[in-house]
Amino acid sequence: MTQDEFSQEAIRRAPVAEGTLTALAVLFSEERIAALYERHRGASYEGVISFHSLVELMYSAVIEHKAVGSSAFQSARKTGKLSVSDQAAYGKIRRVQQSLSNALVCDSMKPLMEMFPEVVETRVPACFSEHNVFCIDGKKLKDVARRLRETRSVAGRLLGGKALVALSVHEQLVVAMSSSLDGETNDGPLVPELLTRLHQWSPKDNIVLADSQFCDLTTPRNILAQGSDFVVRYHPKVHFHADSEGVTAESRDNWGRLYADESGWLGKPHGKTSLRVRRITVNRENAPDLIVVTSLQDTEKFAASDVLDLYSLRWTIETAFQHVTEEFDLRHMIGSTAEATLFQFAISLVIYNVMRLIQAHVSQACDISPEDLSVPKISRTAKKQIAALSVLVSAGEAADRIQSRKLTASQVAELLSHLWHDDWLKARKKKRTAKTTRKKQSGAHTSVYRAIQKYYAKKDV
Repeated sequence: MTQDEFSQEAIRRAPVAEGTLTALAVLFSEERIAALYERHRGASYEGVISFHSLVELMYSAVIEHKAVGSSAFQSARKTGKLSVSDQAAYGKIRRVQQSLSNALVCDSMKPLMEMFPEVVETRVPACFSEHNVFCIDGKKLKDVARRLRETRSVAGRLLGGKALVALSVHEQLVVAMSSSLDGETNDGPLVPELLTRLHQWSPKDNIVLADSQFCDLTTPRNILAQGSDFVVRYHPKVHFHADSEGVTAESRDNWGRLYADESGWLGKPHGKTSLRVRRITVNRENAPDLIVVTSLQDTEKFAASDVLDLYSLRWTIETAFQHVTEEFDLRHMIGSTAEATLFQFAISLVIYNVMRLIQAHVSQACDISPEDLSVPKISRTAKKQIAALSVLVSAGEAADRIQSRKLTASQVAELLSHLWHDDWLKARKKKRTAKTTRKKQSGAHTSVYRAIQKYYAKKDV
């Protein structure tokens, strides 16, 4: 057997690695990344290391080397894909513009949806089937290493950048991201940019799900201004004024809980900044009442029980964050600046979308509910096979062979539909465990962005 035949056979025997690398080759193709770089480069420039090479280095580090940059650099150097020192590579990662990181997530959606199944199973209530439902939530990027001299004397934990993310509830894909270099910043200022990106991706019939931190008189108005509706958990910082008639509908939701559905105003009634909403209050035993407000005024078309079921799906974005953090080693930050943390996070989100892509195809091909397939288990299989493949065949050679095929979206979809592992099924819970509460721990933290600003402010005095 020749070396060429051996390489082909090794790739064939690692089908999950082949499928993952094939999808990533489409999303991160050199032509696509070059065009993205030209549109969003800002003050960036390309020298010895191109932005496409930087993207390849980062996703190799995340998915193959447990988020250890030096290991990825060493592997790339052996295959001739990197000719500079580790210090130069780290420096390039530290300076990646946040506009490029945001664009990596948003611009990958078009080719990803071309590979996605046309019909997917969803838990969204039937009355919302014609709507595109999105969850939004913020993510602080933590545990930045103190490699920079400006941060070495800072006490407490270092925060990297702050990202605000939108996730499509139907497809379970991350579709848009906006960000700030200051990890201490609030989510609110990031909402307008995220909604603009979301509206570009899905121009109409959108419903946005959000937690209580977004319940104010600004974010809901921004959502309505884009032609979308919202379902947001109520926060008492904004006063709700029920209609003077006091008509309240009471019933039980699909969980058997008693709820009250009433119409009124967020803010002063008929004020310039007030909003006309419905407020749905669920009485819960041994827990605070669950209260949501929504702009969906049609009570006949959108029953309160369906609105509550829809809001319960907001938790899917928390699950996505957990998967990305645990499965792609987001606790280990490769770079030491806010820009680098956002770049790593964006790459991890795209890889997470590829795992969801595999889940969707396997679910459809094997006639299994997506809820029964574990994304973390799919991720672990992919990482194991890629690691094994890199031992038998150099990672560069495997990637070059896969990228040289230039498969179409339908061919990639066909390849992914044949992937299957018995251990991808979720374990069944034998019994429900009681919820436990944890006391809030004290501890200082600051963002790396603020630490650098403070360092140079002192030097200027």
